[in-house]
Order: sequence, then C-alpha cells, then structure tokens
Amino acid sequence: MLSPLAFAIASLIVIWTGWSTLCWLMPALLVLTGIFMMLVRRNLSSAAWSQELRSSLWMPVYFLGLLGLSWCGPFQARAC
Repeated sequence: MLSPLAFAIASLIVIWTGWSTLCWLMPALLVLTGIFMMLVRRNLSSAAWSQELRSSLWMPVYFLGLLGLSWCGPFQARAC
C-alpha cells in the first residue's frame, strides 16, 4: 500500500520540478538503469533475464510519460 503511494508522489515531485530539472535527471536515470541492467544480467540465467526484460517494459513508457507531462506542465522552462 505504501510503495505505490510513494511511487506516485515521487513521480509528481519529478513533474513539478519542471523541465529544466528533468533535462539533466532523465539522462542520469537512463545511464543508471543501463548499469543496473548490466549488473543484474550477470547473475541471471537466460530464462530469468528474459522474464526481467518483459517485466520492465513499462519503464520506457513511464519515462516518456514523465517527459511529456513535464514538458506540457505549468512548470516548463524548456531550456536544455
């Protein structure tokens, strides 16, 4: 119950911080996600890795949604 609420609140905080913050935060998130995936891949079998990839397909949609909502939001400062 607490984890989904914390996730939603953290997402709102990211959106409310505005476009200028997201311009440097999103590349850091993508790099760190890639590093995390490489580290996880080393410890999993092929079948387990395939399952991990399928279960993480929501992440690109989430990142694009954050970008879109932040870009369209009232706190935009489109100066990357």
